[in-house]
Amino acid sequence: IMHQPLYPYTIYFLSFLFEDYLAGIAVSLISSAITFFIIYKLTMLLSNSRNVVLGTLILFSVSQIYIHRAGSIIKEPFAVMIILAAIYYYLKFLKEGNNKYWVYSAIFGFITGLTTDHALLLILSLITVYFIFRNKLILKNKTKIWYAAIPLIVVIISYSSWIFTRAYVYITNDFYPASFDGTIVNTSVWGLRQLLSSQYFNEISVYIPFGWSFNPLHYIYT
Repeated sequence: IMHQPLYPYTIYFLSFLFEDYLAGIAVSLISSAITFFIIYKLTMLLSNSRNVVLGTLILFSVSQIYIHRAGSIIKEPFAVMIILAAIYYYLKFLKEGNNKYWVYSAIFGFITGLTTDHALLLILSLITVYFIFRNKLILKNKTKIWYAAIPLIVVIISYSSWIFTRAYVYITNDFYPASFDGTIVNTSVWGLRQLLSSQYFNEISVYIPFGWSFNPLHYIYT
């Protein structure tokens, strides 16, 4: 119940072509390759400078975390890909006003809500991007403003559906294997923090630290 279903289903469908292990590796490798391309497009959209794009891609390519995760069976490469895609198309809509881009952003946002709890970060990112990059074309057209809100609403609805599923499970079970490794936790006492992350259950917090950190690996299991 901790992990949304889309990532394992993606591996499942690829397992018709490869063994389960190879399917998991394939998802990470393909996601990492697409992420590389999205970062190129996103950086070019923001800076329009090939030097900035080249520097960004070099830093991204030599990242130890990026290299390690690209060859691991873990959902983060897949999650990063769809989150960046949602942000890229949302930004492109704000800059160019083409309606197809908010549709693409909404699609990737919907997928994000069914993939990872980092959908919360996507929600905050879309709000920030809107207030920073909205242009006069968007502000003068009320229809465009509504279009700009749709990707955000879609992410919220998608992610909320999984939050409500967790709440139902916690309400109907006093104990449940809600941790990342299947550890059974006491779900008779829970709140908003436990809905957002099982790290806040007492049985898990002694093994996995929670809170803010500048270490990216700190957020792997949130």
